[in-house]
Amino acid sequence: MPRSTASTAQAGTIDVLVNCAGYGEFGSVEETTLAEARQQLEVNVLGAVGLIQAVLPGMREARSGRIVNVSSLAGEFASPLGGWYHASKFALEAISDSLRGEVGQFGIDVTLVQPTYVATDWHETAVGHLEASSATGPYSGMAAAMRAYFASPALARQMASVDAVAA
Repeated sequence: MPRSTASTAQAGTIDVLVNCAGYGEFGSVEETTLAEARQQLEVNVLGAVGLIQAVLPGMREARSGRIVNVSSLAGEFASPLGGWYHASKFALEAISDSLRGEVGQFGIDVTLVQPTYVATDWHETAVGHLEASSATGPYSGMAAAMRAYFASPALARQMASVDAVAA
């Protein structure tokens, strides 16, 4: 069965897709395994693209729709020990920009949301990956500094709520 028929038959008409799944694979580029790097790209980029590909035929047919890709300000800069996460967000932003130019002719809008720090368990997950890959060894000092930064009350005060980001 063609992809558009299968997705429409299962879910009905889809007017809006919000891609907001993601996590942070933190650790040095050297010490992060390629399997971990692939998983980061699978979740943060290819998962979003798979959903986009599933809904686009129906949106094109309807000549309307909106795709919202939730990225991060981390798609605008790269910091040490966040290379794979930043790469995934840079990629999602490039895909969004290209897609916007491709599908605008069909009445489909592509929106990119770039929140900064959001009050979720994302930071604990990122620190867990950081600990697993770089807490010991040549990057341990940097990892300890990043761990302290993510745990700082000053960072907690900068965090937006999930509701604020959704609005």
